[in-house]
Amino acid sequence: MVKALGTPYINLKSMHLPYELSRDEVAAAGREIEGAGLRIVGGGVITFEQDSDADVGKYFAYAQQAGMPLITAHADVPILPRIERFAKQYDIKVRHPQSRPGGQTVPFSL
Repeated sequence: MVKALGTPYINLKSMHLPYELSRDEVAAAGREIEGAGLRIVGGGVITFEQDSDADVGKYFAYAQQAGMPLITAHADVPILPRIERFAKQYDIKVRHPQSRPGGQTVPFSL
């Protein structure tokens, strides 16, 4: 379907590549996608619900195994410092659209 659109770029969501897959299955899927001539440019929106190393880390491990250089994240502001730490550790960029009063959304990257 992506090739029919004439673009080699793909951003994956959990509906395409479920979080519940094993690390090996995620890595194999990433290789298969790249082998089909598609370039994985990111993943998400990934919702970070818990401010814990285990919760945040599982999504970064998933993104790394799939070959995602970018995560589009949804998270409450208190979780952002932990996400930033994992972004640096895994060398994965994060885009977080932050809501402002009045409904404005201001994107920023970690």
